[in-house]
Amino acid sequence: MFLKPMRYFKFIFMFFNCPYLMKTVSNKVVVTRRPNWPHIFSGETITLTCEVQRGETTEWTYEWKRNETTVQSENDKDLTLSVSESSSGEYRCQCRLRDDWHSVTKWSEKIPLLVPVLPVTEGDPVTLSCRDKKQNLLSNVFFYHNDKLIHNDNRGELKISAVSKSDEGFYKCQHSGKYSPRMFLANLPAPVRSSSNVLVIIGLFSGILLIILLLFLCYYIRSKGETFFSSRSFIQHVFMLFYF
Repeated sequence: MFLKPMRYFKFIFMFFNCPYLMKTVSNKVVVTRRPNWPHIFSGETITLTCEVQRGETTEWTYEWKRNETTVQSENDKDLTLSVSESSSGEYRCQCRLRDDWHSVTKWSEKIPLLVPVLPVTEGDPVTLSCRDKKQNLLSNVFFYHNDKLIHNDNRGELKISAVSKSDEGFYKCQHSGKYSPRMFLANLPAPVRSSSNVLVIIGLFSGILLIILLLFLCYYIRSKGETFFSSRSFIQHVFMLFYF
């Protein structure tokens, strides 16, 4: 397959590391994420999509970068990731006209991908520890919450007795001038009892109450020396029970 002339020149310039002119087009580039959940956990699959506004009918090539390193450059506008700890970073994309390689868009705004996330249920206790690569607990460490110093512990641990919404955010520790990677503590709402369980409990309670009521009614009727199946007396006693 023969290369088009403009692409042929592109490869020559790139091979010899020669400077060349680029023309920036006015189309704005926007990155979207699917699923757009607030927290992404390791092992999940997400897709980043590079959308060119007012460029739907034009053929583009797409270049993706994570922390200024190119991770994908092809005709597919989607970047699909199987999320792991190494996926953390800031992603952005740039588009180039497929038939005019020196015409490009501006880079999109950066979209952060934060992995891993430490999910904790609201109200639960949690302990964060600062350890070395051999999992040894360090001493004389500093803990930071959203880059603000919050704790200095000789044992290398930060204990939160009951997690609240204000505890959510980025945590890291410092030891001997070195910082750990940041960890995002996600405060998940406490589980709420489902309405179906509530209805079952109400139904059981109502059934027990009805049985007690019928037993009391039978005892009341028998104490009057009447049979349960005397319909007129039964109705009268029911009304007596509710009115007195």
